[in-house]
Amino acid sequence: MPRTGIDDTVRIFDFDLWSIDVPTHDLAYMMAMHWYPERRQALERLLLNLYHDTLVESGITGYSRGALDRDYRWAVLWQITRPVWQWSINIPPLIWWNNLERAFAAVDDLGCEELL
Repeated sequence: MPRTGIDDTVRIFDFDLWSIDVPTHDLAYMMAMHWYPERRQALERLLLNLYHDTLVESGITGYSRGALDRDYRWAVLWQITRPVWQWSINIPPLIWWNNLERAFAAVDDLGCEELL
């Protein structure tokens, strides 16, 4: 909230279901789970490149672009479990079914089955 003498903006943080995890899980949740294939295919590479470039510019060493791809593919594969959880807590099919379809599309597009 605004405070006297502080020139800044209000920020809202969503801490629902927060956890400490591998960062690529957040990326996969955002892109593989919620974007339809056309959007994901148009933006996914670009954003993963930007993410890796930002890591390197921030001083992260020893984490190659290939390692990011591997971690991202594992995270995408893991996303197929989230709609199952959503179903188990009675989230409507309108939500979990679309999430499942988008997650499986990403798994197929990225060849994540070969990780198994």
